[in-house]
Amino acid sequence: MKGTRVLRLVSVVVSVLAVLGAVQLAATQPSSAAAAKYVPIIGTGSTWIYPAMKTWMRDVQASITVSYGPSGSTAGRAAFAAANGLTDFEDPACCAQVQKFEMVVSKGKIKVVGATSRLRLKSLLARTGLSNVNPLQEDVFVQLRAEGATSDLLCAQVPASHFMKRRHRFRFWDRKQTVASAKGLQDVTIKVAPDGSVKFRTHGKHVQLTNVKQGNLELTVGFHSATAGDSQNRCSQTVQPFRTGSTGALLAP
Repeated sequence: MKGTRVLRLVSVVVSVLAVLGAVQLAATQPSSAAAAKYVPIIGTGSTWIYPAMKTWMRDVQASITVSYGPSGSTAGRAAFAAANGLTDFEDPACCAQVQKFEMVVSKGKIKVVGATSRLRLKSLLARTGLSNVNPLQEDVFVQLRAEGATSDLLCAQVPASHFMKRRHRFRFWDRKQTVASAKGLQDVTIKVAPDGSVKFRTHGKHVQLTNVKQGNLELTVGFHSATAGDSQNRCSQTVQPFRTGSTGALLAP
């Protein structure tokens, strides 16, 4: 994980944790023969972390074989998705069952226009259990994929640093689309009601979303704190049918 792109260089994290563990093992079993006891580790991802990875690989080379390719964070995420078909909050390891909530979509509209889409979503994220969510301290992720697919149609991240709070609402505005990780989302609102329910809405005129078709879409809104780490991730998910309207836009419900 790195900078505002907190989630989700899983290949990097797995490699780092495994290598750190190998450092301790090497300290207690320094023999070069120990290398045969460990399965080689292969990973790819961030160029930013590569200098540290290179040092760790050198330190443990007598005990374990580690291969890390600094191909970039996007390539690292793609490699992980190809391995198990899950990214970020779609992965059970990233959002525990006890921190998962059932989303109820009240309005959805997707209109593909050229290389982007006009998107509008409005939903109830949770009736209870999510009232302490705080986008001022947690990045917000919005993910869409076709049901059963192995890759995302959209994976947008709105950094906590770009949210503002007004009464019970957390707001994000980006009319000029200066936040690249938001993938064209121009407005995100998260409202915590007095009864503890949490509502969500977003829209964008040029969202980086294409190849979306009528049918069931898996929708996920996730919250991640860089300070608390993955163990405190929370997410709201649903599988929502979208139908084609008279103008060609996909509509829900």
